[in-house]
This record gives sequence, structure tokens and C-alpha cells, in this order.
Amino acid sequence: MTLRTRLRRLEGNLPDRGCLGCRDRRGRVVTVESQRQADASITALQPLPPDCAVCGQRPEFIIEIVRPFGEGCRRVAG
Repeated sequence: MTLRTRLRRLEGNLPDRGCLGCRDRRGRVVTVESQRQADASITALQPLPPDCAVCGQRPEFIIEIVRPFGEGCRRVAG
């Protein structure tokens, strides 16, 4: 088996990485902070990453950190 044949076989086994427009954003982790309001709704404190212009999806893995309502959060000494 020649090197060229082996390389073609290996390239053929690679998984499809999806859309060409957001390929470089796939696999990234983004944290977004939000705050819970008095009426139990959640308001974003930071904007979410934009959708892909080509496929319309948001490829990042988003972790949303929701702060509790009010300022009176207690800290436990320990």
C-alpha cells in the first residue's frame, strides 16, 4: 500500500465537521451570566454568541450561570 493510498483512506474516515461557516466555532464552551428576577424570569446579563450566518445554528456549547434574585446571598464560612 502506498503512502498516498493510505492517506486517502485515513481522510475518508474523518468525521464530517459540519458547516463551513461555523466549523472553527464547534467544540468551544461559552459561559453566559444571567440573573433571576423577582417574577422568576431570567434576564441575560451578557449576549449569547451570534448564530452562524450560513446554517443558522449556534455551534458553541453554552453554560448559563444564573445568579439568584436579590443581594442578600449568604456565604458559608468553611
